Amino acid sequence: MTSWTLGAIKQRNLVLEGYCQSDGCGNFYVFDVEQLIASAGPDYLVLEILPGITCSACGGALKAKLAMMRPDEEEGSDASGDAERLRFFEAEAESAYAKMYDAMDQTTAAGHYSNAKEALHAAIAVAMELEDRETSERLQARLTHIKAVFRSQFC
Repeated sequence: MTSWTLGAIKQRNLVLEGYCQSDGCGNFYVFDVEQLIASAGPDYLVLEILPGITCSACGGALKAKLAMMRPDEEEGSDASGDAERLRFFEAEAESAYAKMYDAMDQTTAAGHYSNAKEALHAAIAVAMELEDRETSERLQARLTHIKAVFRSQFC
């Protein structure tokens, strides 16, 4: 995530989320991007592990993740923005899938698997909004493949 700035996240109407990396915790947070911009500036580069921000429950490190806002929360979208979101979520899914193979344990692999599924579901939703049946079917086939790989190699 090192190429994402707070300003870019705001401009693309994405949400910055975080979840605790401590074993057995997993608390989830949604960050106020406006507040982060006010304190760190729009050019602040968002790292995967957020320095100095810890879980309020256990004090563990928080891992940052980008997410698409639900359509009812968006102020409007255009086709080029939707196509960009589609590419973003597909790339996020592929990145998570690749990380699944590098995981040191089954729990971490399962987390990357979950991230890949979430990103593909978001990409499929955008493809459906764009009425792009071919892309939607291709992404659904990719999701099916990733599920089969995880079940056969990590379970």
